[in-house]
Amino acid sequence: MRYPPILGIIRPSFLLLTPICVLLGIAVAHASDAAVDWTAGAVAMISAVAAHVSVNALNEYEDFRSGLDLRTVRTPFSGGSGTLVAGPGLAGAARMIGLGALVLAALCALVLVWRVGWGLLPIAASGLVLVYFYTSKISRNRWLCLVAPGLGFGPLMVVGTYFSVTGTWSGSALLASLVPFFLVSNLLLLNQFPDVEADRSGGRDNLPVALGFQPSLLVYGLFAVLAFASLGLGVAAGLLPPTALIAMSTLPIAVAVYRGVNRTIQAGGPVTSALVPSLALNAVLCLLTPALFSVGMLLDASPSARRILVTSYVKIETSRFSHEAHKQAEMQCCLWVMDFVELYHRFHEVDICLHTIKATKTKNSFPRLPLVIRRARFDNFHFRLRSDAVTTFHP
Repeated sequence: MRYPPILGIIRPSFLLLTPICVLLGIAVAHASDAAVDWTAGAVAMISAVAAHVSVNALNEYEDFRSGLDLRTVRTPFSGGSGTLVAGPGLAGAARMIGLGALVLAALCALVLVWRVGWGLLPIAASGLVLVYFYTSKISRNRWLCLVAPGLGFGPLMVVGTYFSVTGTWSGSALLASLVPFFLVSNLLLLNQFPDVEADRSGGRDNLPVALGFQPSLLVYGLFAVLAFASLGLGVAAGLLPPTALIAMSTLPIAVAVYRGVNRTIQAGGPVTSALVPSLALNAVLCLLTPALFSVGMLLDASPSARRILVTSYVKIETSRFSHEAHKQAEMQCCLWVMDFVELYHRFHEVDICLHTIKATKTKNSFPRLPLVIRRARFDNFHFRLRSDAVTTFHP
């Protein structure tokens, strides 16, 4: 897509990643039943987009000033926009846009620190340092260059947004941030493949330059596995809701990217044009996965979705029993659970426990049905079906 030269400096096509990562932080906060400060969320969004604009513009300026842009073979996903090569007179404007956007990001960060507390300051300061030094310093260290993009869009952006809108820390937010951390690191890693020769001549020390294509692809595969594994681990540990697993649907895209890049490497020859389809798929993977992750978190925050999850769990656990008393217990149990979830949604600050359900007067004991849909939300929420149990609600 062609943009006016001044817009080409900020690479508008790449800016979509930022609101997706910010919205993931907000979605995690909303799903945790925390009181969300939407004004702070809007300020965090402005700060994050300004930081992304800044790093893009400063990267354009630094690469043009060093002569790297003149040696780069551009693709739609790598090699910069070429705006300053076509219009050298815009170099000063690129620098001013980069610094101006960085100042705007810093001002927004200060507003958030004043609004929610000093706990946000280390995250904000780390993000600003990363933006300013990314091209000039960080890109010359292979390991920092590998993880810096993921840190920026993962822990710094997701956890920073969560803290901005809630004023608290969260293990769920940190775990959720690992998904964009690994995926965005992979995005930049793969985008470095076509630029190896230009980066080597310009003094860059990224993984493809230092280790070659095949070892770098193995790192890509490892990071892809860790991205989806962290999501599965979060659900298994009860820190993330089961609905977050909708983000797992992009796993086949990651497999397709890995195989496509591997075929290109094995075929030999120039990789620039041959990698473009894989680079496109990788960009889709990086955008779609956290977007679906956010959708899954928001689905869990919906009262109707909670009812479906809870009652479905009960029905699955009791489906193997055919006794009439079990059927009656199942129906009564589902009604009570739905009432409980609705009550919890409205008054989540009240610690309510659903202890036991009286199902029958027979001596046959019902199995214990542990129900921990979200440990973070339904603390101590268990129920048992026993012959001698009584129904109790304790506020």
